Amino acid sequence: MKHRQDIDGLRALAVLAVVLFHFGVTGMSGGYAGVDIFFVISGFLITSILMKDAEKQSISFLGFYEKRIRRLFPALFATILASFVAAYFIFMPDEFREFGRSAIAAIAYLSNVFFWLSSDYFQGSSELSPLLHTWSLAVEEQFYLIFPVIVWASYKVGKRAFYWSVAALFVCSFLASIWYINTSASTVFYLSPFRFWELLAGSIVAIAFKENIVPNAKAGNLLSILGLALLICPIFVLNKESLFPGWAAVPSCLGTALLIWANDQNQWIGRFLKLKFMQFTGKISYSMYLWHWPIVVFYGYWIIRELVWWDTLLLLLVTYGISHLSCKYLEGPFRLQRGSILRPLKVYSTSIAFSAVILILGVIVWKGDGFKSRFPEFVEQANLQESHKKSGFADCFIKEDQFYYDYWNYDTCVMKVPGATDTILLWGDSHAFHLIGGLKTIQRELNVNIALYASAGCSPLFDTDIPRNPQCRANNEFVKELIDKHQISRLILAGNWAWAFKVEDPDIDLSSVQSTFNTLAQWNKKVFIVNQVPIYPVKNPAFLGMRLATSSKAPADYLLAPEYGVKASEQIKSLLPAENVFSPQDLLCEKGKCLIYRDHEIMVRDRAHLSSAASSYIVQSMAPKLKIAFDIQ
Repeated sequence: MKHRQDIDGLRALAVLAVVLFHFGVTGMSGGYAGVDIFFVISGFLITSILMKDAEKQSISFLGFYEKRIRRLFPALFATILASFVAAYFIFMPDEFREFGRSAIAAIAYLSNVFFWLSSDYFQGSSELSPLLHTWSLAVEEQFYLIFPVIVWASYKVGKRAFYWSVAALFVCSFLASIWYINTSASTVFYLSPFRFWELLAGSIVAIAFKENIVPNAKAGNLLSILGLALLICPIFVLNKESLFPGWAAVPSCLGTALLIWANDQNQWIGRFLKLKFMQFTGKISYSMYLWHWPIVVFYGYWIIRELVWWDTLLLLLVTYGISHLSCKYLEGPFRLQRGSILRPLKVYSTSIAFSAVILILGVIVWKGDGFKSRFPEFVEQANLQESHKKSGFADCFIKEDQFYYDYWNYDTCVMKVPGATDTILLWGDSHAFHLIGGLKTIQRELNVNIALYASAGCSPLFDTDIPRNPQCRANNEFVKELIDKHQISRLILAGNWAWAFKVEDPDIDLSSVQSTFNTLAQWNKKVFIVNQVPIYPVKNPAFLGMRLATSSKAPADYLLAPEYGVKASEQIKSLLPAENVFSPQDLLCEKGKCLIYRDHEIMVRDRAHLSSAASSYIVQSMAPKLKIAFDIQ
């Protein structure tokens, strides 16, 4: 197939969109759509190659996969091995253990399935997963495993059978994506069947070229302009809260397909895509995609703060430098050389050997529990990521995309005290769940049973839809039945109120908190609201805690300005009676900064969820007010 410089230019647009988005460049809120551009390009190129071979009846599966291995594996191996080294020296044990598991998935091209299955609400920020971006490589590789067989089998019947096969698969995958996006956005995002339509969009363009269905110069000129607009706009319009992919992925995919199909008809767009900078970036785009994310993850982990402009500039230069070297010394030699040194048998055996090394390393790190001996005893004591599992209520936390009737049982979710006749219902999201440890410390003092009803991402609100969490309304409405059936008269409501509606802190409208409170009050229930906790900019609090604990100059208490949640806390205080609200920020914060490290103990397990120490501190501080609100002597 003749090399097309315009496609290298499209690769450059795709990788720059992704990289600048991950580097936090202002305005690039939808840069993740660059992955969709890559999908369409890959589908087009692979289909063009396979159709050419199929017509000659010369499809060689061994030869096809050999080329894929030589193209993809060397730089991937290097990226994973380098990440192992960096993770060993700076990752906390829990993070290193998860990295080991993700490396196993990455080398097996199952990252998309791994990150879909392991997207536990308490796992911590995905920004601490250096191999997270390999999910897209897994989708492509799974396509490469299936698609050549489809081409080979359908061409046995005839060329038209192949065309109809592509059309049918495209329609099925696209409709499945649209249909299921509202049920589980993460499933549609990660899993191949919901993404294949994007690669097949490229296949359709390849078929159009094969049948010589191409636009004339005038139409091609207009289609180029439309295609570039459709490709560029999502990069600036979409954001992290957009329901994606589904319909939101159509502009990027359609725009890319149109630009490939129009084939450089617009001279200005053609010149832009063929600029030396665009060609250089396009040629190193695979290495750039592989290396940029581990670079930003490990750098961000070390500095323990959000990136500023000069960080971004530095990382961009480092990424370009490493990517150029990777392309020149890893991609190029292995991809282009042929002959006895890299004949198929050696290609397969070498790739299996390197894969085995990474697999063994991953298993050692995983089963070695992240090598806790690398760090002081402080890390053992903190154990932030696992503390929620030791609460005794891990099975009572309804995860995202789950409904109460499948995953929650009252009898197993009540913490009882001998002789207690009253029960307090702790209702909320994960910010209710992280209070359980603290409530255990005062339960006997209160002399009450405590029932936990917590659903991930579902702040405790009646008659309210939570964006991107369709399970929340049903899960929250069940509380009405729960109260009546078990004669609950006292409720503690706790939530990540600022996060629930996914809008900017100053613009948040929490009137539904007030209406829920009023509804319960009308039913003669005693209600106590735990207000918004601070949401910090720190992505890796365990690492911060370790560095503070091992520094002779570090203070016993360390304050940090919260990134989010201040306005939400103030608004809730203004909406509800003061005697029914406890505001953790009043306890933790002063002069715009809040305790993230208190009395030599870290206060959060991630950006917002409380550690065991913080849970006990906050609950014990609110106990006197809680007794008054619930009329407990």
